[in-house]
Amino acid sequence: MMELRQLITFRTVASTLNFTRAAEVLNYVPSNVTMQMKALEDELGVRLFDRLGKQLVLTTEGKRFLTHIQDVLNKLDEARDVVHDNENLTGTLTISANEVICAYRLPAVFQRFRSQHPGVRLIFGH
Repeated sequence: MMELRQLITFRTVASTLNFTRAAEVLNYVPSNVTMQMKALEDELGVRLFDRLGKQLVLTTEGKRFLTHIQDVLNKLDEARDVVHDNENLTGTLTISANEVICAYRLPAVFQRFRSQHPGVRLIFGH
């Protein structure tokens, strides 16, 4: 059975295209990310990622799945917002910065922001 954390992990791996960076962003060990993605691929019966040399890329199925997973996670965020309906900040904040800076220099800032503003969804773009 698919788990919410697997979907969040999938979205993070898809945005970073790197298991180690995704693990750092999510505060997991890399092997945990690998196991979650393997379990998700096994359940779906398709490969979501391919390795081209040292580069990780989404497969066609992975791209299709990502589109739907983003919709599902957005809806869950909206549902949480409705349930909590308070005066906290809500919405989506897209951050476009060098991946190295996002992965290595800013995680503490992102964690602090997330704890202070849980209703804001952070998206990392290229």
